[in-house]
Amino acid sequence: MRLLLSLGETGQLTFYKSIASRLQSAGHDLHFVCDREEAAVAPEIALVAQETGCKFINFYEVPVSSKPRKRSIFWWGSSNQKIQNMEVFYEALLNRAIDIVKTANPDVLIIGEDGISGCAWMIEAARRHGAGVVVIPYGLSPSCYLVEKDIPEKERRGDLVIVAGALGNVVRKKYPHWIFEAEQGSVIMFPPSHIIAREKLGLGLVNPWSIQGGFADVIAVESDYMMWRYVQLEQIPSKKLTSVGSIYCDLLFEAISANPIALAAFQNSTRLTSDKTRVLISLPPSDHAGWGTQCEFSTHLEMCIALNSGLCAIGLDIQVTYSLHPRTLPEDRAALSNAGFIFEPGFIVQQIPLCDVFISFSSSLFRWALAARKMVINYDAYQFGIDDIGSEPGYIYTTMISEVFERVRTCSNDSFLEEDRSKLKSRSAYFGILDGKATAGLTGLLDRYANWNSTGATQRRKSSANGLKRKLNRQS
Repeated sequence: MRLLLSLGETGQLTFYKSIASRLQSAGHDLHFVCDREEAAVAPEIALVAQETGCKFINFYEVPVSSKPRKRSIFWWGSSNQKIQNMEVFYEALLNRAIDIVKTANPDVLIIGEDGISGCAWMIEAARRHGAGVVVIPYGLSPSCYLVEKDIPEKERRGDLVIVAGALGNVVRKKYPHWIFEAEQGSVIMFPPSHIIAREKLGLGLVNPWSIQGGFADVIAVESDYMMWRYVQLEQIPSKKLTSVGSIYCDLLFEAISANPIALAAFQNSTRLTSDKTRVLISLPPSDHAGWGTQCEFSTHLEMCIALNSGLCAIGLDIQVTYSLHPRTLPEDRAALSNAGFIFEPGFIVQQIPLCDVFISFSSSLFRWALAARKMVINYDAYQFGIDDIGSEPGYIYTTMISEVFERVRTCSNDSFLEEDRSKLKSRSAYFGILDGKATAGLTGLLDRYANWNSTGATQRRKSSANGLKRKLNRQS
């Protein structure tokens, strides 16, 4: 099977590298395409492609061979030039995507998101080619961030777009699903000319205010928890969702199985050893530029130092390990190193089985720690206020660092929250089933959606559906 993996976020590279390695080992032919224009991104993706034996395409280095089509004059008159300019811009992206898809000739396009941050031109090109489009998500995809985080940030920066003028009225009349009614007004993601041009070229979205609100054929759902999120919180149609597990589940399974101490701790839902409490901390990139006023500390460095000092003060039986988020800025990384922080190398998901308590900062990694039956402290240091887990055994959400210390102190005593541990063991599968079968499930899903949008496949599905309808009618 020929696969095309489109991505542009370096923070997700380790995850998709694991996927590519497993798919290559299964005998599939895979291309990476970098769909991000930033100069630093393409070399990192190219390196991962090389390390996994995959081919690499830099989207923005592919010449556009197709000529722009001839445009007609639209009825909104003087604003026509703005729309035409954006049509030229987006059509160039689409034509480049079409050329890339022709070169790679994929049966399936793999993406991480199909919504507002997704690469709509790659999706449209793949669908025109007849390939299936499969979302293998990286994170939680919390669409509430688009409202509760992005709108305030744009307002502070002065680049929030409110519906106004003649083109704004066109969006309101023809594409109202792009509008979110906020306290600031009728907010849209892009200027109206962008939206109109995208819609005319087939680059629109089903729901622009959902991170997975695009035109992918299916989302590979990793757990019952994520299925609940997609259906209840994101309002994604169930027909777009298929449960297969996650590569993360297999990585956890393999790491636990390879370590007898970690395996015993997982099976019994206990600490690794009784003499120490091992704390793994996933330090976040700094959000002080936009949200520093809501943090307990004036700088990112001050916050990290306070966290380390407080944990060390608990006692000698606390062992702390740090993992640094890949999107951390070089200057913040240097400041932490100069302050004496040492970071554990390797993939953090494979480090989770070797801890007893996992501290995250509003990170989606918490779900893998719960799947691995670890106690989780979700420290919302910037008070984003987004926590939909609710009351789960072994999990606590807090905006105060003092509660972090208190929870770690509690976890280090002899009883070690036996009741929570017992319940966590029974609930862990809700966040991810660790049985080593997720890779096979994912491969099966890709096989099913190979050439999903080809004319023949579409006709076969319609014929099958019509046959089922006739059968049901006869039975009734």
